[in-house]
Amino acid sequence: MVEIVREITFNKNSTEASHRNYGLDIARCCAVLIVFLAHTLTNLYSASIPYLWYATFLGVELFFSLSGFLIGGMLIDLFNRFPDNLSLKHIGNFWARRWFRTLPLYFILYFIYLIVYNCWISPVAIDWKYLFFLQNLSSPPPAFFGESWSLGIEEWSYLSIPLLLFAAYLCRKTFGLSTRMGFYYVQVALLIIIIQIIIRLYNPDCTSWGCIAVFRRFDAVAYGLIAAYVHKMKFLQAKFASKISLAAGIILCFAAGVIKVKIPNSTYWSQLYFPVNGSGTALIIIGLYYTRFTKRYAVITFISMISYSIYLIHLSGVIIPLKKITAGTFMEGTFMLCVISVVLSIALAALSYKIIEQPFLRMRDRWIPAYNGKK
Repeated sequence: MVEIVREITFNKNSTEASHRNYGLDIARCCAVLIVFLAHTLTNLYSASIPYLWYATFLGVELFFSLSGFLIGGMLIDLFNRFPDNLSLKHIGNFWARRWFRTLPLYFILYFIYLIVYNCWISPVAIDWKYLFFLQNLSSPPPAFFGESWSLGIEEWSYLSIPLLLFAAYLCRKTFGLSTRMGFYYVQVALLIIIIQIIIRLYNPDCTSWGCIAVFRRFDAVAYGLIAAYVHKMKFLQAKFASKISLAAGIILCFAAGVIKVKIPNSTYWSQLYFPVNGSGTALIIIGLYYTRFTKRYAVITFISMISYSIYLIHLSGVIIPLKKITAGTFMEGTFMLCVISVVLSIALAALSYKIIEQPFLRMRDRWIPAYNGKK
């Protein structure tokens, strides 16, 4: 285990290890630990901790803004690199590289969980919707592999947002408009946010389960897209700008928490939670990106690099089986069970990163290199 940690964290030739931003590592590490520890304590610890359930929402929202920030930067670079000759081939390259990053581990774990649950936990039927991220397209997903709801939102965003931008690009090119693509990029992001706000206003009850259907949370990554545009336009180069952005983001996230906890569901005012929290997490991401850190801790980089594995393994792969195994025993509801869950989840995540994620990332870079010039 120690050797795996050392190799993952310090292998300079690793695809993931190169060109990392430590601020984004902190954001990714915090996001996954918030979700991970909240799920662990909520499901395995008998003592009640007030408002702990809200931590899972905050962690996932931070993930959404981080994803939007990262893919937004990639798309801005892609459209800037091919201002006059962008084609669906370039969009396909973006999709292929994204899907090599996210799909292999998801599909492998889905089929492993099917086998494990049917043999030892509870019967689960194969659902083809999981194969196309349709399990929460218009309603909350089934209980099995429930954490996949956030992947459904992200994967549909990865598919749709580049198509919307490409449509804007074609309109600009067809009508000979001189406006830069950045203008359309922001308009697309704002349009997504506005449409989703309107949909939720007409469906205020969507606060149930945190409103986790794709059609009602399609704006989840849009706030990160705008943060990416702000970053690319270098609007936060001024001294102390990162600190102001970080402080403003924390304040907005706190306000969103108050809205979530204090304002009853199924009211119009409760819908303020989504834009307030989305804006707050996006500001935190961009603030961390620009913050200069004098000390860097390898453990943060390590957790960041295996965060995707932790997210997909900790609940369905560790917490639920442990809860089933220890039910009615002296271990049930103890803090020691939470410690075992943490250790086991991190160990399995490090292993899956090494034997699944890293090999597929190497294949991706070998078979589908990113465009680094005009081709």
